[in-house]
Amino acid sequence: MLKAKYSPLAENSMFLSVVLCIVFFCLSPVLRANDKEASHPIDSLEHKIKETQNVEERFDLYIHLINNLQDNGELDEAYRVLLQVGREFDLEKNIAFKIRWFDARGVIYRNQAHYTSAIMSLQKGVEMAEKRKESHLLPDLYNHLGVVYRRVDQYEKALEFHIKALEASREQEDETNVSKALNSIGNVNFYLNKYDEALQYFNEAIAIERKRGSQKGIAINLNNIGEIYQKQEMYDEAIELFIESKAINEKINNQYGIEVCCLSLGNTYKAMERYNEALSYYSQALQIGTADRRLAIETNINVGELYSLMGLEDKAQEHLNLALQAAIKKQLMTLVQLSYEKLFEHYIRTGNTDKALESHTRSHRYHDSLQESNSHRDIELMQAQFDTERKESHIQILKQEKERQYLTFVSIGITVLALALVIVIVFSTKTIKTKRKNNQELRQSLQEKELLISEIHHRVKNNLALISGLVQLQSINIEDGNTQKALDDLQHRIKAISLVYDSLYQSDTLAHCDMGELLRSLVRSIQNIHDEEEDVTIQLDLEQVILEPNSAIPLAIIFNELITNAFLHSLQDFAEGNLWVQMKREGEEIIGIVANNGKKLPENFNLETEKSLGLMLVKIYTQQLKGSIQISEISGYNTAFIVRFTPQKMRVWK
Repeated sequence: MLKAKYSPLAENSMFLSVVLCIVFFCLSPVLRANDKEASHPIDSLEHKIKETQNVEERFDLYIHLINNLQDNGELDEAYRVLLQVGREFDLEKNIAFKIRWFDARGVIYRNQAHYTSAIMSLQKGVEMAEKRKESHLLPDLYNHLGVVYRRVDQYEKALEFHIKALEASREQEDETNVSKALNSIGNVNFYLNKYDEALQYFNEAIAIERKRGSQKGIAINLNNIGEIYQKQEMYDEAIELFIESKAINEKINNQYGIEVCCLSLGNTYKAMERYNEALSYYSQALQIGTADRRLAIETNINVGELYSLMGLEDKAQEHLNLALQAAIKKQLMTLVQLSYEKLFEHYIRTGNTDKALESHTRSHRYHDSLQESNSHRDIELMQAQFDTERKESHIQILKQEKERQYLTFVSIGITVLALALVIVIVFSTKTIKTKRKNNQELRQSLQEKELLISEIHHRVKNNLALISGLVQLQSINIEDGNTQKALDDLQHRIKAISLVYDSLYQSDTLAHCDMGELLRSLVRSIQNIHDEEEDVTIQLDLEQVILEPNSAIPLAIIFNELITNAFLHSLQDFAEGNLWVQMKREGEEIIGIVANNGKKLPENFNLETEKSLGLMLVKIYTQQLKGSIQISEISGYNTAFIVRFTPQKMRVWK
């Protein structure tokens, strides 16, 4: 493993970079003030509205003003202007104006995080546009609905509306909205970690933007592609795209776009451990100071993490506190919880246990509040969906009744036939309505059970995290080496169990763990603890093995003990250590291997008589799995622990 070399020159360079960045931060208010004096697009729009007499042009200017106010973060003012538009224009006589008004209101609600209200407003616009054949307004409505569902993590629903937007835009040969829809579909795939599909859609979008000559659209898609490369650790390619996007945004004076690019560049350089370059770009992002305070909060959190990595804990605390205050002011609960989490890590590093415990407690309190808020939001969304379906059902019944009346008056001669038809229709409608009601009740019951199971896993995970945090705090104040080691071992075992519940909480079924991903996380956690002490090369050969909790928890503890044992004993002080971790399925049997090329076990070693707690746990949990463990040598490795077992189905109590 490569480690950075230290020199006095590097220290001086780092100090100079930090001083320059601090000066940069101090000058940023002045620079922002100059930027504000340079241009006043909102004032210009308000002036044009006063001078314009044409109704269509005046309405367009108002919508443009509302969008600009939202871009500046002035959501309350944007809503006030929207209400003024509703009073000034006769929306009942101009259906296109009314649809666009509902669209604008939905976007404002979305930006205010009132997602249920946003969906209802946008769906109202969709209903009117479809009914009145205003198809040219549908792409924006569909796309905005997709963004709302994306915000609430309902990606399948988001994808459905973005695809509708794409189809409607292509039907109208509207390249602008085609590009927007492709970009949105790419974003959904990005959040789902489907990077190849996301890259395909972003490339299609950027091809259209190049054809249109839209510099802003090109810059947006370049940055999105750069984010994919960053996730794939293709850092050089990502930096090249971010710099190209930043140059385009500077050319068209898109301050928000410049800020996003600077943040992306800072994150990339931080991942590459090139801290001076990262700090420089974070400084530029904060200096721009656009009204999107969420972006500024995220930047301050990143700057705080960066200063911690550079050993400047006072500066780290300053920026984390700035992020926390802004997040609380804006009621951004996710960022409040993240700020407290980072402050907890900071106080642990600086030895301030009281502050660490306070931050840890508040972090989990906000996390619980966020989960509760999300649960209420999901219930509201389900209720809104249910109300919509009930309304559609009512409309369908009325439509059928109208058709029945029409058939009755067509001909007196077919009265008997018409009456029979009515009976069939009524009976069918009642049957359909009953089935729909039963299906809805079943869906609602299933969703309630899933929410309950999810909450149970969430609370178990939180309690394990709290216990782990308390053990960590206790270990800081323990001077006895044996006691501290015992507490550290206990914390690692709690972490292994916590990873199982984290995997359960994130799974679609809430009842199965992907052991391959879980073991990757476990190995990373153990490696982070021992990497500074040992130079170990780790080879992971992990298949996707899905297990239930009754098998996953014992297996996680077994792997935790064997991997930790390899670092602490076999590979300690070993020049070129190699560790191999494998898990695979052969038929019904699961096979797990932990092998290393370190010190060999003594010739008289016997697992059955071994008294160390770690290996006793391995033996106990192997027996619990009704499996077997074998110790042998394999090619290239001096010691290999091989665990075999057949997973048992969980018993279902009725």
